[in-house]
Formats: sequence, structure tokens, C-alpha cells
Amino acid sequence: MSTSLATVPRNEIVTSSPVSYWVMPDDLRQALEIATIISKTDLCPKDFRGKPEAVFVAAKFGQELGLSIMQSLSGVAVINGHPGVYGDTMLAVIQCHPDYELHEEFWEGEGDQYKAVHIIKRRGQKPHRSEFSVADAKVAHLWDERPKIGTQSGEILNPSPWHRYPKRMLMFRARGFGLRDKFADALRGMKSIEELSDYPNTIEGSLESNGPESGTSPTTTTVSDPVITPAQSAELSTILKASGYTDKAAREEVRAWLKTTFGCETTAQIKTSQLPTATEWAKKPRPTSQAKSADAPKSEAKADQKKADPPAAVSPYASHFEMLGWTEGEQADYLSKMFKFTEAQIRADLNRLIEERDARER
Repeated sequence: MSTSLATVPRNEIVTSSPVSYWVMPDDLRQALEIATIISKTDLCPKDFRGKPEAVFVAAKFGQELGLSIMQSLSGVAVINGHPGVYGDTMLAVIQCHPDYELHEEFWEGEGDQYKAVHIIKRRGQKPHRSEFSVADAKVAHLWDERPKIGTQSGEILNPSPWHRYPKRMLMFRARGFGLRDKFADALRGMKSIEELSDYPNTIEGSLESNGPESGTSPTTTTVSDPVITPAQSAELSTILKASGYTDKAAREEVRAWLKTTFGCETTAQIKTSQLPTATEWAKKPRPTSQAKSADAPKSEAKADQKKADPPAAVSPYASHFEMLGWTEGEQADYLSKMFKFTEAQIRADLNRLIEERDARER
């Protein structure tokens, strides 16, 4: 039986075969040994380097789809806590399915009716057509025509894939819907990474109520009030510093005010709807009665300065930024680009940047 180079059939157990297909062995010790070896090489994708457990789990997810170990590492990722596969890998999986017969992809229409069309045919069934148009992308708040976006450090070119590669993104949506409709047994419930990346990123990485495909009308879908972004938290902390809230006593005042007004203890926990109120309060100068007396002996002032705690972290990534040596502008620019990602994903990316810097310096 001939085997496609795209994937490893699920029913093929690879042992001593001369064919160089690798699937993760069932023996846990052997599997972790292989994962450890792979995680230490430069050929391993950056997100998996030094993380044998992540290599193991990704390979197991890929094995469910018929992918080899290395194909799994390049084709599987976790977005907002959900595993997914890249759109091209998804199509490769389906093309190796015994019931796959043919597929066709093209674009048609104009203006808002311009759309990507995907046609897939499963053996013994009629061809299935799925579409995704510019109008669909606008309804889902995905379409992005802005050439530049503003950040705290100025304007930058819009990095959104919906701005840079709109035709490709339309096709990924049409393809993903079509393949999931007709080959759910092969995909085992996995969505494309391109689709998962576009889902709203709330505190839990998902909507509290029904999702975009549940059939519920958008007017009845409610989203929780998310906390402000790390960039907004950093900006608020900068305003507080400018207003005189810099020493330990001042930070205690801010903490008490946050707890009384919003029921939280740090600026990072403020909800988006509460930000205008917090900003207005932060801009008010700190009462002079809280400041140290100018007549205090210099020795006492120096002693107080030595006892004062270091300034509070303005974001949950302060230690990472300090290790990277980034300016406030560089921090804000980075956070503005990462606004779609969860805190865990941002920390992982910062750890990667630190490791790359350390490797360059060695």
C-alpha cells in the first residue's frame, strides 16, 4: 500500500520499518527520551525547545490526526488554551483520508461580497461548498483595512494578518468550515489555528456564553468585562508616578483606593469599564499633606529612603522587561502587538526572547 508523504496513517504502527516515519511510542519512558532529545536540538521549533513535556503532548495530539512527531511540532499549536492545527496541515490530513476524493478552492465576487470558496468531496457523497466573504469577516469584526495602528510610542504598520493577507485568511476560514463539516472524524474536533487566533480573548480565553458558531444571535451574546491590558496598566502606573505616588506610603494609598472603589488591589486587575474613572483619579496630584516635610533632617530623609521598598511592578512582565533591558516605549510597543494573547503566552514569548539574547551573548 502506498503512503502519502503528508501524514502517517493511524493504522500504521511504525517499529523497525525502513521508512522514516516517526510516531511517539506508547511506552512513556521511551517517549520522554525521544521528546527530550528533540527539545534540545536547533531543529526543534522555538516554542518547544527545552520543553520535552510540550513536545510529547504536541506529538500525541498530532498522532491522533496521523502526523509524525516532527510534523506535529510544526503543525500543532495551542491558542488560548485550545490545541489547533495550521490550515495547510489540516488540508494535508484530509487529503490522506481514505474517503477523500477531491477539493477545489477559488475566490469570486466583488466588494463586501468578495468571498473565498472551498469545495470538498467525500467519497460516496455530494460535493460540499463552504464560503467566507468580506461581509462575513466584517460581521465577525475581523476585517482590518487600517494601514497603520497607533501605539504609546507612535504609529506602526498594521501587523494583522487580516490586513496583510486578507485573501488567504478568507480561504482559511472557508476551508476550515468545509473540512470540519465533512471530515469531523478525521480532525477529531480540532479547529484551525488561524480560526482560533481570531476568537475574542477574554479572561478565560473564550466567551462566557455561546460562541460564534453556536447559532445564537450576536445581540444575545454577552462578553465578560475583561481586565485592562498590560499596556493600559503600565500607562496608568506612569500617570500615578507623575502625580506623586512613588513611595511606599503612596502605594498603600493607591491600594486602599483601588480596594474601596473597584474591589481589587493592583492596577492590573482593573476592568476595562473602570479605566476612565481610575485614570481621572490618578491624574489628581497627591495631597501635599502626604509628602515629607521639607524641614525634616537630611539624615532622617536618607534613612527613610534606604528603608523604602522598591517601586511596585507596573505590569506582570516587569522582571522580564528588566532582564531584556527594554525602555518603557519598547515595552509598550511590544505589549500593543501582543494584545490578543493570554498572559501565559506572553510570558512564554518573553522567556524565548531572553533565551535567544543569552544564547547570542554566550
